[in-house]
Formats: sequence, structure tokens, C-alpha cells
Amino acid sequence: RKKDPDEIELLSSCMRVTESGHALARSNVHAGMTELDVYEGVFQTCSTAAGKPVILYGDFAVSPGSARRGGPPTNQVLRTGDTFILDYSVILFGYRSDFTNTLVVGGEPTSDQRRLFDTCVNAMATGESHLKAGVPCQSVYDAVRDVFAKENLADAFPHHAGHGLGLEHPEAPFIVRNSSETLIEGDVVTLEPGLYVDGVGGFRIEHDYLITAKGYERLSNHKIAFN
Repeated sequence: RKKDPDEIELLSSCMRVTESGHALARSNVHAGMTELDVYEGVFQTCSTAAGKPVILYGDFAVSPGSARRGGPPTNQVLRTGDTFILDYSVILFGYRSDFTNTLVVGGEPTSDQRRLFDTCVNAMATGESHLKAGVPCQSVYDAVRDVFAKENLADAFPHHAGHGLGLEHPEAPFIVRNSSETLIEGDVVTLEPGLYVDGVGGFRIEHDYLITAKGYERLSNHKIAFN
């Protein structure tokens, strides 16, 4: 779990390539495209940024709510107002990134969509405040879930709050309910709050972090925004 400096360098390289694909999506996703169109654009952009074809996988999915929280790209056509979850990894030399943004197609969220997005952002910030070597993973999970509970949205958060990242995806430590693990200096982890409400849509956001003795260093720097 304790990553060496050369591993951090490789992971950071994955992050920079992945960020290029997120930037492409934010600028170009529009109604009338298919999920596969988005994937192909992101793949080409990331390959160009890496200077070679990359292994790229993840969620490129319209999420109407609980029925579909992600998935590989299909021929489904994006419509104005859809929530589109972009959650993917790029692999370089065996190491990988993993971070997420959710776009509202057309860029104009409803008030309910904005509420879900803002609550996820708040949950991420609250989880970040608990990232530090020696902190139980359970405490980080509880911090994220408590934000949702205060908004009566805890039942719309059905998955982990984050996980370790490196040669595997996911790998230890696991930021989950009933976790018995504790963060250590050198862990690379994600925070991944998400909410999925039928009739409104699904939202998930995610960043990657290096755990330090005093807190964390955020490794991913993509812009989290619905447009």
C-alpha cells in the first residue's frame, strides 16, 4: 500500500492523461451524441496526450437514477437534461488513474439536479477533511454518508465512499461501511460520493489522493462541474 516515489510519478502521469479526456468531454458533450461517441473522443484525446494508445475503461453512461449508475458506453443517444457519468481509468505501465465527473447534457441543471451535485461536492469536501494517516477508513466513510443523511439522501448512496488505487482497481484500503482498515502514509485512495435519484438523475464525482502524515495531496486536478 505504501507507494514509492517512482510509483507516485507513474500514477501522476496517469492523472495528467486522464485529465485531458475530462476536459475534452466538458467542452464537447452535447445532445445527439451517443455514449460511444464520447468514449471514442476521450480515448483519442488520452492517447494523444500519452503519445501512444492507452488502455482506457470505465463508465460512460447516462444515469436516470437508481436503474443505471454507470456502465460501458453504448449507442444510447444523449438528450438535453440527461446526467452523464464520466468515470474512467487510464493505465500506463500497469498503474492507473480513476476519477469522475458528471455532466448535465446541455449544461442547464434543474434545481433538483443542482441539489444532488452540490451535496456530492459537500460530501467530498467533508471526506477530504478526514484524510490523514492513522484515520480509520470507517471514519471517512461515515463523514461522507453523514452529509447525505443530513439531506435525507443516505438511501440514494448505495456504494463505497472510496478505495485504494495503484496496480489494481480497486485495491486496499477500502473506504466502506464496516471497514477494519486504517489509512497509512503512502496510500493512494479515491473519494467517490454519488447520489442516484429516480426522476432526477445520477451524480457521481471523484478525486484521487496521496495520504500523508499531515493530511493528503490531491493527485487529480480535473474540473468537477456539470458543464
